Amino acid sequence: MNLPLSPSSSRLLVAGLLAGLVACATGEAEAQPPTNTHALHHPVPQGDLLSVGIETLDGRPLDTYWHQGAVYVAGHPGMAYRIRLTNLTGERLEAVVSVDGRDVVTGRLGDYRNQRGYVVPPYGTITIDGFRRSLDQVATFRFADVADAYTTRMGTPEHVGVIGVAVFRERVRHRRRRPRPLTTYDDRPAGAPYPESAAADRASAPAAEAPAESGVRARSARSARPGGAGGFAPAPRPRNRIGTAYGETRTSSVVETTFRRRHPRRPDRLITLYYDTPEGLAARGVYVAPPPPPVYSFEPDPWPRNTRFAPPPPPPRY
Repeated sequence: MNLPLSPSSSRLLVAGLLAGLVACATGEAEAQPPTNTHALHHPVPQGDLLSVGIETLDGRPLDTYWHQGAVYVAGHPGMAYRIRLTNLTGERLEAVVSVDGRDVVTGRLGDYRNQRGYVVPPYGTITIDGFRRSLDQVATFRFADVADAYTTRMGTPEHVGVIGVAVFRERVRHRRRRPRPLTTYDDRPAGAPYPESAAADRASAPAAEAPAESGVRARSARSARPGGAGGFAPAPRPRNRIGTAYGETRTSSVVETTFRRRHPRRPDRLITLYYDTPEGLAARGVYVAPPPPPVYSFEPDPWPRNTRFAPPPPPPRY
């Protein structure tokens, strides 16, 4: 996995935990959200550049839900997780990642304009499993109580419960364009002005005045916004029940590479995932489907093991 030392051009770090190239069909991949909010057991594609998934350290994806145009992930306190990024294109991408508003490389408040990210190879996959401590170690991402979250201990508890990914495309040298053919004045349509006079006419033409009622419409639109003048205060946002702790040290080696952003300060995609416990997601109105009941493929046996006496049952779980 590669990670840049500077945001626009310079060295990037490449994470050594590359999962190899991922077979992917050519063409554009569109995100198709389902009509309900049932769990999705795969990374969520965001446009045609990158897909983001949250999974356990052994590769099992966490339940992911669509709800009102946003993506939500269900986590549990004490569970360690990692972020999987899959490149859907045939070019390298840089992904600047923040967890709970904290950059996963520097630990500072997220700022994709001035912070470096990980380089994802063409049609490749990388995993980010912690806040980076050095080129060889990370502090494991682990769901924990909000009071124990890394961002809370760093003084910014208001950003708990969100994962952000800013995607940058690479600037490449284009082939030299062929010169465009020239058009002589004699080839212009009859009655058409010369280019110099046409430009002068456009420059001297007065700007069209907006309708008188447009200002009234703009003021009414602003007043109708939630929290605006004459409007209603927005509904309080439910408090997140878990955050991401600065967990135990884990080996995760990276190397440095070079990457030059196509747009140094403007990402080509911004991806946001929210997470909470299943109970916390339900409080937000996200329908969290209960796990399906176990399916038994055999008939009950009246004599599964013929013992002499009945032992006491195990203690109940609370």
